[in-house]
Amino acid sequence: MRIATMRSRYSAVTHMPELDPEAIRANDAGVAFADERRYAEAAPFYEQALTLAPGWYAPHLNLGIARKHTGDWARSLAASIRAHELDAERAGSGALWNAGVAATALGDWSRARWAWTKVGIPLPAGEGPLELNYGLTPIRVSCKANPEVVWCHRIDPARARIESIPTPESGRRHGDMLLHDGAPTGKRRYRDQVLSVFDELALLEPSPFHTWRIDLVAPSPSDVEELFRAVAEGTEAALEDWTGSLEMLCAKCSEGLPHEHGEGARREVAWKAERMVGVATRDERVFAVIEKWVKAGGGRGTSEAECLLRCWSSRSPIA
Repeated sequence: MRIATMRSRYSAVTHMPELDPEAIRANDAGVAFADERRYAEAAPFYEQALTLAPGWYAPHLNLGIARKHTGDWARSLAASIRAHELDAERAGSGALWNAGVAATALGDWSRARWAWTKVGIPLPAGEGPLELNYGLTPIRVSCKANPEVVWCHRIDPARARIESIPTPESGRRHGDMLLHDGAPTGKRRYRDQVLSVFDELALLEPSPFHTWRIDLVAPSPSDVEELFRAVAEGTEAALEDWTGSLEMLCAKCSEGLPHEHGEGARREVAWKAERMVGVATRDERVFAVIEKWVKAGGGRGTSEAECLLRCWSSRSPIA
């Protein structure tokens, strides 16, 4: 989201009343901290600036951004709305977007709907939370500790439910409902599309699914496809072939569009029969399906399942 400074936002403006130089200095000091993502340290300077110049939209806008990143949703909402009220043109869509995010975090659906409508997003009539279908969206979770980009089903402009099975280091699970930012922080390819990556802001609703790992021996891709199909048809569980889906990226790739390293086009990787598979499940039925799959095909095998996150029992249901 755009941060407003005196230099960049008001240097050419002649119709504004003269601003207190101390307010300008305080706002710019906050911007300096925000540029280093030190939002908790930036916020007091914005508050000082808006106290000295309460009619200046910039510190209100910037405070809304800072409080969004510190999780103070009520203050973020109030500051963002005030910035819009003071100067809707210069505060721009950023103030409205931050208001929509904060209102969503608070469950204030009337203000969230108001903000999204003002941004220009068409919404169905009604009240309460939105349940839309914006398709798959890549979201970076655990941004500070163990960043990982996972695929999610986006249900409104600021909420998405995780469809992937994240690694346990991320602290996130299949089915978690996330609040995410609206500023793109990278790109990912999905089929013939290039989609923006958004950063997670908060976990809104924890998932009832637990994360397990199981190592399989699958002689061919069709064996894995057969297992995934059986699990989808017979259980509520989800599987992810971590051997095929997990990829370590350089910083440039992670925050941009992943690219090839080295010379030449990417080569096809030979099929590896040993597969590390993530399992998201609420009960033990999925392990019976996996056991049945093992017995049904030649050369198939499995290890003992290991619960990695929120395990209800340290004993594997597979003997």
